[in-house]
Amino acid sequence: MTFDVPYLTYEDVREYTKTFLEKYHPSLQIPIPIEWIIEFCLSLHIHPIPNLYRIFRQNGFLGLGRKVIYVDEYKDYYQK
Repeated sequence: MTFDVPYLTYEDVREYTKTFLEKYHPSLQIPIPIEWIIEFCLSLHIHPIPNLYRIFRQNGFLGLGRKVIYVDEYKDYYQK
């Protein structure tokens, strides 16, 4: 399976983000409930995997069927 991935400028990403938030979180209140949007609006399942980063050096990945997002169970995504 191959994907044609278009190049996006920062302005393109900004516009996609604006459109996405207008559709799924129009109040723009922080924090944005991204887990809720992913599971209930986009019908994707978030599946935590213990030690994913430690073993594979991956924070997460999209499953082959593009219906599951696998993430490291213990990764602190708010670190700077």
